[in-house]
Amino acid sequence: MAEVAGLTGCGGLLDRSYLHLSGGEQQRVQLARVLAQLWRDGEPQGFLFLDEPTSALDLYHQQHILRLLHRLTRQGKLMVCTVLHDLNQASLWADRIILLHRGSLVAQGIPQQVLNTETLQHWYGAELIVHTATPHQRPQVMLLP
Repeated sequence: MAEVAGLTGCGGLLDRSYLHLSGGEQQRVQLARVLAQLWRDGEPQGFLFLDEPTSALDLYHQQHILRLLHRLTRQGKLMVCTVLHDLNQASLWADRIILLHRGSLVAQGIPQQVLNTETLQHWYGAELIVHTATPHQRPQVMLLP
């Protein structure tokens, strides 16, 4: 457990009551708990399903957790399926994106296929633009004022 707690950045939280932790700290502890359950022979193995794993985290911890999950999946024995409402995070970290509308699949593919202005305006009904001026050429969504 100590190894997983260190990886998720919550090693210093293990001696504190869960009820006295902030929402973000609780979220990191829960991720550590789940990873510990999947830990076999020094690495996580299996399937990990997450719902908004960064919703209560500050920017540093969002990046830390998404980098960790990305690195662990690249080791080849862990697969992660996560719900992210932040399309920019999904674009940066997901291999594939599934876009749902009222429970139905409306688009799927790599971020560059799914995250485009026309598709997102149609399904979200928001005025936005999508640009790819990022170091990794991943689409980024900007709402218009």
